[in-house]
Amino acid sequence: MRDEVLKSRDYIKSLDSLRLIAGHDDYIENRAAILEKSSKDGIATISRLRKEFYINAAKISKLHLQEKTDKNVLDKVLVRLANIVHVTKISASENSSKSEDIIARAMMAVDSGDISLAISEITNLAENDQKIYATWLDDSKNYVSAINAAEEILRYVIRPNLNNTDQSKS
Repeated sequence: MRDEVLKSRDYIKSLDSLRLIAGHDDYIENRAAILEKSSKDGIATISRLRKEFYINAAKISKLHLQEKTDKNVLDKVLVRLANIVHVTKISASENSSKSEDIIARAMMAVDSGDISLAISEITNLAENDQKIYATWLDDSKNYVSAINAAEEILRYVIRPNLNNTDQSKS
């Protein structure tokens, strides 16, 4: 099932089988409930999340260029270029709260596969910029939740004698 989750395949049958085998195991059931949300259609793939991230970054970059009121000649050229090519910053100041730096840090996280870090960065954007990323954030949160749940189930099944104490609390 883990591979089906990672490859964004329909894993509803695998999930049903897991529940049948697990019986009334609360630890597995709690994680299966997370997986059930996207079991029919699968989750977004990392490549789709990456592509959508870049599309949104370009939208924000273009929007910010167009919003500038004191445009010099270079800004005017960049606005015209933004209609043809996507212009985004590729390096970032570590502690900067400028949207271009936040997006650049998130972009580095997405490129390295750290979707959790990218989510954390994007939630630091201004509200209007976050709205552009709304669908991406939802898909990314589902991706992280599903991957974590599948990994936790796998670890739980492989090491039954080292089970998390969640089982005794449930």
